[in-house]
Amino acid sequence: MPCIISVASGKGGVGKSMVVSNLGLLLAKKGLRVTLVDMDIGGANLHILFGMFQPPSTLTDFLTNALTNLYEIAHPIPSLSSLKLIPGTGETLITANLQHSKKRRLIRHVQKLEADIILVDVGAGTSYHALDFFLLADYYLAVATPDPTSVLDLYRFIKLAAIRKVLT
Repeated sequence: MPCIISVASGKGGVGKSMVVSNLGLLLAKKGLRVTLVDMDIGGANLHILFGMFQPPSTLTDFLTNALTNLYEIAHPIPSLSSLKLIPGTGETLITANLQHSKKRRLIRHVQKLEADIILVDVGAGTSYHALDFFLLADYYLAVATPDPTSVLDLYRFIKLAAIRKVLT
């Protein structure tokens, strides 16, 4: 089974995707099979950091059942064969109110990916999607800047994640 690490923040623009991409590169260079999953629903941009401006397939294809296996959209990073990226979706009309069954299916498929390490880039904020995608992991990373709003939003996120974990 893979080790899953989710990376989240309470506020956008704090460097979460940079942490995910750099940690993924470092682990892949160490010889581990790493898959990055951009689960920032509606604000995905991890693919851009790897120069994939128009990925051939994204989470939208999986969520709309155009592709049935999540691994089908795991794109290899050309410079590092042990690193793959599953691009997120920017289709906010499809994902803004993601059905619970689709969210559960997505989480199950992420947990079954074949990799040594799975890094999940979770969207900012305290939506149920963000909390549930954060909690699917074995380990958690939280990212903030020294700005008071960033710290307070992260505190709120961690508090709500803990409550959600207890209640589910």
